[in-house]
Amino acid sequence: MVEKMAMLSIVIFDKKYWNKGIGTSVIEKFTMICFDTYDIDKIGAFTYSSNIGSLRGLKKSGFKIKEFFVEDGAESVYLECTK
Repeated sequence: MVEKMAMLSIVIFDKKYWNKGIGTSVIEKFTMICFDTYDIDKIGAFTYSSNIGSLRGLKKSGFKIKEFFVEDGAESVYLECTK
């Protein structure tokens, strides 16, 4: 069986736009469009464990933590959102 999924990556470089809900809004819209438009079952995302804003936005948008891991000395998190 072939897994039908997409991956999400978002970066807000300018700190003056952090903590304003912009990332969460983008994640929610992206997720909705992907599930409505494409024949996929889930969307995955990675972030650093220390990136509280990203974790909060992903969780608020329906993503669930699946795994913690260390890569190049940094603890990271893998999350998924399903239909």
